[in-house]
Amino acid sequence: FDVLRLQYEIDDLTFSLRARLAETPLEKELISLDEYFSLLKAGFKIELSRQDFIRLCELHSFFSAARVVNFLTETSEYFRLAPVRIQHVDSELEDLSAKIFNFYKTASERDEVFIKQIRREMHLRNKQNSVLVTGGFHKDGITKKLRQKGVSYMVIMPHIAEPDSRDNYIRLMEKKNGGWRSILRTSFCI
Repeated sequence: FDVLRLQYEIDDLTFSLRARLAETPLEKELISLDEYFSLLKAGFKIELSRQDFIRLCELHSFFSAARVVNFLTETSEYFRLAPVRIQHVDSELEDLSAKIFNFYKTASERDEVFIKQIRREMHLRNKQNSVLVTGGFHKDGITKKLRQKGVSYMVIMPHIAEPDSRDNYIRLMEKKNGGWRSILRTSFCI
């Protein structure tokens, strides 16, 4: 049972239902804008999945910073919001967005580097098996490339259910002595 895939399906269904409930073009654009900002926020927190990043790229081609500012300024009355007065935000938003896109583009390109490096190390050490520990963003890209090369693999992902367990997970991954290395040694004898 793939919990992550289920979460993606729920998110997709939620956005699809919200889009269908929107009646006017302005409401539809507002829902898309909400999705865009939700994805940008996740990007700033380094929480985007590969599918999220692809969707963010699609929305980004539609929502320039200037368009976002104009939309919010022009529709505040229609949506019964306090008047929006935004100045000089568009260039800052573009700069911040560019940093997010560059980060995730570079992360995507690293998938192939991971595979080349691990195969090189396996060859140098004359090993038939290896363990690669990466962040969740790399899972889809790396598994796709491994499948294309006919390499067998296994994915192990932690289940993070409690709000503060994410911080515990990050602390565990960052530990230099012990941490995830000791867990792998006791579990996989590496």
